[in-house]
Amino acid sequence: VAGEVICVGTQIMCFIEPVQAALEAHIQGHKTALTAGDTHGALVNSMFHSGTSMWAGTKLSALTKQHALAHRLMEEHGHVTFLAHMTQMFKNISRLTGTDDSHVSKIEGVKKAREGNPHASYSQALQEMYIKFMFREYEEMKVIAEKYHNFNLHAWNLTYIHTSHAFYGGLVSSWVYRQSKDPKWADRARKAKSSIKKWAECNEWNFQNKLYLME
Repeated sequence: VAGEVICVGTQIMCFIEPVQAALEAHIQGHKTALTAGDTHGALVNSMFHSGTSMWAGTKLSALTKQHALAHRLMEEHGHVTFLAHMTQMFKNISRLTGTDDSHVSKIEGVKKAREGNPHASYSQALQEMYIKFMFREYEEMKVIAEKYHNFNLHAWNLTYIHTSHAFYGGLVSSWVYRQSKDPKWADRARKAKSSIKKWAECNEWNFQNKLYLME
């Protein structure tokens, strides 16, 4: 329980403190959970630490090590639900670093777990859209973006990953609008920018730069 409390508190912290500092709390949460014999709490912190690090500007060399550790722990404990959320992110790290992704988990049940969990599928779509955006693969990105927006999910909680949904979803929508002039994409970009602006008013360090890029 302590590990999960630290995890949730750390995600809230990301909207107040510099995200790089908040990441340290996930490491502490992982250690605390393991000390208490709470494997689930340890894995939750590991998953959020890896995911948040992805969007926090962590160096790719450090990110690769962090993701390898998280990936190994999830496989060892057979936690297919966490792997369903993280597999595409692991693949993206491999592509960004120019390395082979054959190490990414192929254990039975991951694909089924993702298909049965709309939030995992939503995370998958974000990651696929993000990597296509980064490599300027417009046509494929647009197809994925349409699928991504069709999920139309609303979470009961607020985590740092939601800011990445808004940021990259907004950048992608702006690009598609510039190419297509379809007003629905302009509306999506406007809503995403509005969210980032709101968060920037609470935490300039984490969000002001994103707002400038969206403008």
